[in-house]
Amino acid sequence: MLKKSISTINKMILSIRFNEKKVIFNNSNIYQTIAEIDRSKKPKSY
Repeated sequence: MLKKSISTINKMILSIRFNEKKVIFNNSNIYQTIAEIDRSKKPKSY
């Protein structure tokens, strides 16, 4: 019984960490996209 609950908790922790990695990855993609948009804007502003 206790072993089963521990493995369930471990699975939950792993899935949370995986989701955090996905969120961080998505955020870095968003920042990269914003940086690219800024770069494409700059030549036009000069």
